[in-house]
Amino acid sequence: MAVRSAPWWKTLWHAERLPTTNSSCQKDRLRQAPNGYFYDNITNGFGQMLGYSAQIPPRDRWAIIAYIRALQLSRNMKAADLPAELREKLNQSETPAAKPSAPKDSTGGSF
Repeated sequence: MAVRSAPWWKTLWHAERLPTTNSSCQKDRLRQAPNGYFYDNITNGFGQMLGYSAQIPPRDRWAIIAYIRALQLSRNMKAADLPAELREKLNQSETPAAKPSAPKDSTGGSF
């Protein structure tokens, strides 16, 4: 059996162009980007990513963009920006609930 000096993926002709880190939709640049930026990237591709215009219909592209925006909002929203009833639910979920006691075995010890 031959011994390889490098991992197989580094022997690919384009391996040096592959991204080494994942991008995050939480970057300020992407939070401030217009929706058309995402639509264009989904449709035509960006960098190593090919376009998905044949696989994803326009309505679904807009749904993906709405999902990205919802993720961005959920990470950056302050509790004070929520409606009063949602703030109450949030405060209720932050109070620790009584923990159920561990079941006991026949000798009185815990499992």
